[in-house]
Amino acid sequence: MSEQTISIAALKKQLAEQKELLASLESQRASLLTQLAAVEKQIAKVSGKSKPGRKPGKKPGRKPGRKQAAKKVVEKAVKKIVKKAVKKIVKKAKASKPRGRRAKGSDGGTLTTHVAKALDGSKGMRVKEILSAVEAGGYKSSSKDFYNIIAAALRNKKVFAKVKRGVYKLK
Repeated sequence: MSEQTISIAALKKQLAEQKELLASLESQRASLLTQLAAVEKQIAKVSGKSKPGRKPGKKPGRKPGRKQAAKKVVEKAVKKIVKKAVKKIVKKAKASKPRGRRAKGSDGGTLTTHVAKALDGSKGMRVKEILSAVEAGGYKSSSKDFYNIIAAALRNKKVFAKVKRGVYKLK
């Protein structure tokens, strides 16, 4: 294969010719479109019908308007925005409620306060002893395994200290 070398001047000349041809074709198209519009107008006048949704010179096909897929995307986005707004409103409504555990004792105290009262003044108590003292203090629990609930409450290192295995005291 031999390589042909074309000068820049020859390339410029070809480009100018192509531009002239393009301009002449565009003007020819414009004139044909006006002729077509006139013919379609005459057809509509004679038949009494016009083709809706199509301008003269337009290709036949789908009528103009939003595509169904675009509508679905918009609906999905709107649902997402509404869902977020509802979540935000619900979150604000929940924020207005007091946080934390509700008191179950007869005096309105939480489990931690009842355990602290049971341990008050002692050098250390076993979990079973604390359990019976808390129940005697009036704390009501519907738990089947209240022992483990008290053991979990005793792990709060800000309030309670572990003396030895199974024995706790107030800090």
